Order: sequence, then structure tokens, then C-alpha cells
Amino acid sequence: MKPVFPWRILLVEDDELFRLGLQTRLQQENCLQVIAEAEDGETAVELTQEYLPNVVVLDVVCRELVGLKRAAKLNSGIQKFHF
Repeated sequence: MKPVFPWRILLVEDDELFRLGLQTRLQQENCLQVIAEAEDGETAVELTQEYLPNVVVLDVVCRELVGLKRAAKLNSGIQKFHF
């Protein structure tokens, strides 16, 4: 299966300035598209279910985001790709 481009990305970062910088940098790549942003874990789970991103860029020390435990919840809404 060929990869689908652009990759749809959800950013999860509680630092607004850092999130903006990361979003700006990622948008410079033709194969990447930031489709949503969250500043906490609860919002990230909701946005993952709503937007079905291909990739979640996740700050594992984000407030209200209990490490990688929340990442497992996010994983249920992410499309899987095989290269």
C-alpha cells in the first residue's frame, strides 16, 4: 500500500508558543498538513476521534496527559499505514 499524502497531523502541546512554532515548521512541508491542535489530553482524544489524523505529535509531559497512557487512547482513532 502506498502512503497517502499529505499526512494529516494532530499536534498535542500545552505550550502555545512551542505549538505555534512546530505547526509553522510542519506546514512548510508539502507532504504534511496540521489538521488540528490540542493543548490537553482530553481535547486530544476528542480531536483524534473527530479528525482521524494519520499522525499525532504528542508532548508526553503535557498537563492532563498522563504520559503514554493517554497515547494508547489516542491510538484507537489513528489510521494505520503499512509501507
